[in-house]
Amino acid sequence: SRFMSKFLVKVVSSLFIKNEKEIELKTFWFNGSLGVLQIEENQITTSFHFEIINPKIASIFSLRNPDKLKHFKYHLSQTTH
Repeated sequence: SRFMSKFLVKVVSSLFIKNEKEIELKTFWFNGSLGVLQIEENQITTSFHFEIINPKIASIFSLRNPDKLKHFKYHLSQTTH
């Protein structure tokens, strides 16, 4: 839901406040539900996907493999044009 995505971005972004790098978090639909992409210095570095069951987060999945993250870059560029 939209509320959940705003909440997740707020919580995850608080983890990076002291980080010296420029970090951006974007919500993005993938694997059938809403997730978050972490972008550092214009590069997607991590994707987070949340399994929601009975309005609670049941599982958190993250992906950091650069070869697999390339697919997000393509799809993200398609949504911004």
